[in-house]
Amino acid sequence: MREFFPGEILLLKKKHPCGENSWELIRVGAELKLRCRGCGHLLILPRRRLKKLLQRENEAEGRERSGLREEPRKEKGRIPEQGEDKN
Repeated sequence: MREFFPGEILLLKKKHPCGENSWELIRVGAELKLRCRGCGHLLILPRRRLKKLLQRENEAEGRERSGLREEPRKEKGRIPEQGEDKN
């Protein structure tokens, strides 16, 4: 289960009407209080609802944290340019 901390910046899937999709977490409890970082609008949501609205972490960020890094793919059938390795 994900923990939330006051002062944390959260990215939601949908943008607020002001155009911003990042929110600052103000209060933590059964309900969470958020402030829009664009216009300052306050929003109170139950935890269950907020978890559905949160953007998932980028896969690349998750891999970096776990120590896994993706190597660039080698293109099949491509002729290497002069000076490039054929491997």
